[in-house]
Amino acid sequence: RTLPRPRRLGVVGLGVGAIAGHLEAGEHVSFHEIDPVVVELAERFFTYLDGEGEVRLVTGDARHTLAAERREEIAPYDALVVDAFSGDAVPLHLLTVEALDLYRARVGDEGLVVYHVSNRYLDLRPPLRGAAEARGLEAWVKDRGRDLGVLEDASRYVAIGSPERVRALESFGWRR
Repeated sequence: RTLPRPRRLGVVGLGVGAIAGHLEAGEHVSFHEIDPVVVELAERFFTYLDGEGEVRLVTGDARHTLAAERREEIAPYDALVVDAFSGDAVPLHLLTVEALDLYRARVGDEGLVVYHVSNRYLDLRPPLRGAAEARGLEAWVKDRGRDLGVLEDASRYVAIGSPERVRALESFGWRR
């Protein structure tokens, strides 16, 4: 809700691609997925990828595909969502300062990098806060875990951006 319209989103990790179902006409999302089998299954079975907005599936390691987009001068994203941390094999290279630098290069100074860090085993907030602070940025957290329905799971997100950009999230329940 704090992003300009129409939105341009990038997502690291396809998962079930549910973000595509929230797009409106004229909006764009690019999913960067390392596993070609996941991409194949999504193209075959995820009907909401055919919704209102434009969806692009990019197969490959996001470090390389995002860097290639930058070299090719593809328009930057308003936000980049990194959603690759829910399993027990956490890709730690996606939490580094160098990874944050790459993500920020794709969203620019006014964009947000949002990490979905729900994980049963690890608290991923401290390394992300450290990476943000190393670059003069702020990291804000949103926990979705209260008053959930029977079939809902708790979720945790970390948004990193310029102080002015992330502070705009406070009215939506994000905290420092």
